[in-house]
Amino acid sequence: MAKSRGIALTSEGLEVVRQRMAELPKPHKPEKKRWSQDDLAERAVLGKKTVQRVLKREAVDRDTIIAIAQALGLEPSSLVDPGDWNVETASIPFEWWRQICETVLEKKRQPNINELLRTDGARFDVEDLFIREFQSDNDELK
Repeated sequence: MAKSRGIALTSEGLEVVRQRMAELPKPHKPEKKRWSQDDLAERAVLGKKTVQRVLKREAVDRDTIIAIAQALGLEPSSLVDPGDWNVETASIPFEWWRQICETVLEKKRQPNINELLRTDGARFDVEDLFIREFQSDNDELK
């Protein structure tokens, strides 16, 4: 059997989504309640077919679950199985996480040229440097 490419709502998560959709005022008619699938798609910035897949409890990308939850003001992890939600980070070996974190920290530690020149108020712009070099190369050709 092929492995699912994403995460699906639990039956409880689907009930929470449906309940929240019933409570919310319509985006363009605040006096009325009950979001439609179109309203949810618009607010989550997703296609209607994607919303329909979510509401049928089909597996979708993690970002889709996040978009749906944010549109409804819900916590994404409360809509899906915790094991499915945390599987991506749990499956990455600890040593890889260490390397990722060390790389990010190293990049943050390296000052850029603007930070080095900031003490005297000078600003460095790579585009200016390129133009000056290009101009000086052209001057030599004359």
